[in-house]
Amino acid sequence: MATQLNDWMANQSPERQAKILAKANQIQASIRLSELRKQQALTQAELAERMAHTKR
Repeated sequence: MATQLNDWMANQSPERQAKILAKANQIQASIRLSELRKQQALTQAELAERMAHTKR
């Protein structure tokens, strides 16, 4: 029987779980930015420039 992701994660050390979750969050953020760029028809540089202006 295949191991469920939650079961597998529960068997990892807390440090390993934190690293895995941090990487997953990083990947999700990257995907969201990619989708935003596509929706707005922007290059990566254009999106970065617009984001820089909103942080000032």
